[in-house]
Amino acid sequence: MLTLAFYPSLELSSHDLNLALVKNNKVLYSYEEQKLSKTQSKEAKYFPERSFIDCLNLTKFDPKKIDKFCLVGPNKLDNLIKNLLWSSKKYLLAKVNSVCPHHRAHTAYSVLTSNFNQCIFWTLDAGGEDNNYGEFGIFENGKFRFLHKILNPSLPKFYFHITGACGFSDFEEGKIMGLSGYGKFRIDLYKKFEKLFSFDNFGNVHYHEDNTYQASEIDLSKYDPNFYRPFKAIKYLNRNTSKELKSITAGYLPQDIAKTAQILCENYAILSLKKMIKKYNIQTKNIALGGGLFLNILVNKKIREELNFNINVPPGVNDMCLAIGGALWTNYRLNKKKKEFFSKNYFFSPYQGPFFKNNEIKKELMQFNLNFKFLEKNNLYKNAAKDIAKGKVIGWFQGRAEIGPRALGARSVLADPRNKKSKDKVNLLLKKRDWFMPYAPSILEDDAQYYLKNYCFSPYMNIAFDVKEDIKSKIPSAIHVDGTSRAHIVKKILNKDFYLLINHFKKITGISCILNTSFNKHGLPIVSTPRDAIIYLLEGMIDLLYIGNFKVFLKLPNNKLYSKIRTDDQAQKNKLSIQYMNLLIKNKEKKNINSIVRRYFKNSKLIKKTFLK
Repeated sequence: MLTLAFYPSLELSSHDLNLALVKNNKVLYSYEEQKLSKTQSKEAKYFPERSFIDCLNLTKFDPKKIDKFCLVGPNKLDNLIKNLLWSSKKYLLAKVNSVCPHHRAHTAYSVLTSNFNQCIFWTLDAGGEDNNYGEFGIFENGKFRFLHKILNPSLPKFYFHITGACGFSDFEEGKIMGLSGYGKFRIDLYKKFEKLFSFDNFGNVHYHEDNTYQASEIDLSKYDPNFYRPFKAIKYLNRNTSKELKSITAGYLPQDIAKTAQILCENYAILSLKKMIKKYNIQTKNIALGGGLFLNILVNKKIREELNFNINVPPGVNDMCLAIGGALWTNYRLNKKKKEFFSKNYFFSPYQGPFFKNNEIKKELMQFNLNFKFLEKNNLYKNAAKDIAKGKVIGWFQGRAEIGPRALGARSVLADPRNKKSKDKVNLLLKKRDWFMPYAPSILEDDAQYYLKNYCFSPYMNIAFDVKEDIKSKIPSAIHVDGTSRAHIVKKILNKDFYLLINHFKKITGISCILNTSFNKHGLPIVSTPRDAIIYLLEGMIDLLYIGNFKVFLKLPNNKLYSKIRTDDQAQKNKLSIQYMNLLIKNKEKKNINSIVRRYFKNSKLIKKTFLK
């Protein structure tokens, strides 16, 4: 069975459009439209046409030979949706003949990419086109048993509102997780949060959200014609989105709000899961997690360690890979031999995106005034490892692109984890993102147990680990302030090029890991083409580019100054506090400002003089 599934925009402006081509249970192609369109997270169009054309180019499949065309998202094809699918029919040359609901796609993706013969599945997000918030059940003997749907807002919606309460905008929930490491747990605030929740008879967490949404805020200072981020200029999510949380969080700085909310999410996720397991008398210790909540690596860490679960959280566990789930569900449902459909003892490859041959790369390089040289693979790995060990920040563009939001060694920017300033250098050159956001290490599978406490294989960067004490001083730039790390475990059979690069770095330095971040400027999607990567080099955002078999460097030296390395974390926290206070002034929250000054800055004459007017 050959199925092409797509997750479109069924609203005027939706997010995370993506497409997948799957033959039986094997993914042939999958990619997110934003990486090709260069519009991060949101798309004001309906059909992922760039991904479709790239899929045809890579796989060489004739659309006429595709058996099923699956629309992912709604429960059924109604007249409104049919009217919105004119462009899909134009490109597919056929009618959509299959539908997979939003949360069913999440569930199928998390279960059918695991190698579990039996497992719990738990899907939970902030809502989907099927008018649900998730589902819960058991997979065993090749069959799904759906125990209940989650019909009310839950932890993901709360986390979304907390993001706004801390002064951030849409799609910035990850900042709450990073910022939480710098905050203090506030028990009084925790108790206020608890009053917003209850549990139903199934054990689901019900978040009693405040639905009195305000009009979006317009902030044209965030508009940049060079890249389009509509959710920054038109802030649907802001401090006024939830009046109740705006009131509850008054008097607290964002790092403490983030810390307290993060702990609550972890605790309530565990409590909910325990209740559901008890209700259904479930014995298995395997769990497949799907939906946006499980991009939260600290929640995943808590589930794995406190409940002693083997967990599968696939790449792009939010909506970025829903099309894979839709295609897998379609093929699974139509397959009569359910047990044979499910592969055992395999690892799902995240490298399902575009690929470029050396001749295509060279043709692009010739368009620019650059120096480059062709290297055989072994020399390529050696050169790259030496450059990283010398303190260079390199762009790494190899093989097929990874799917999802996290760089997994195909479209990555790499640096030396031993140097404490590597994180700051990458931030200065390329990312320009918030100082409190951590960077991750990619670690060889063979040695990961020596670096991480309570180690398990984690190839998709979706689980946090505590780093062993004797390792912390060896890789300071790859560890968060709370002592955790979002480690990416590199397996040779999944990514040979990246494995051998890190192995050469190990031979030079004795360290089995490399600092790895996604190959993109903050606010833009991960690069998808050789031209994208070359432009980053030309703009001085990386020192060197390793692309295909080519080492590429500028003819003139990069004169970027590294003297702008940030100051200590306390200075950055003070700066964040000032920014937040200015946001409150703009939002006319005078009482909140007074409360914060009394709680945090009662001994600061400067703060009192500035803000207590």
